[in-house]
Amino acid sequence: MFTKLEDTLTGVLEKCSENRDLLLIIDGTPSRTLQNQLTPILSTNIIGILKEFGIDRKSTIPSDLVITYILSIFISVLAWWLHEGQAHDMSARQLAHNLIRLALDGHMRVLGIES
Repeated sequence: MFTKLEDTLTGVLEKCSENRDLLLIIDGTPSRTLQNQLTPILSTNIIGILKEFGIDRKSTIPSDLVITYILSIFISVLAWWLHEGQAHDMSARQLAHNLIRLALDGHMRVLGIES
């Protein structure tokens, strides 16, 4: 159902992996810098991006909150993956799949806390 999203996210993660040494600086202020750089791109394209992936419902949540939420999760998980992911033998595709599962299935359900 979300194959295109997984393919796109996998591509982004693979590029991040190729630039691992540079991106390992993601911590504190650099992560905010990265978020500030990505926010205008996502803000400008959020509606088109969501529609491209088959998501076209209107939300009562402000779009800037959604963008901040998405980027915060992405940057934190990216930093974890670059630092710890190799110890788990987690490929870019597996990480993309897990991120989508967490987003779609709900964090509590994926963690087994809620059924």
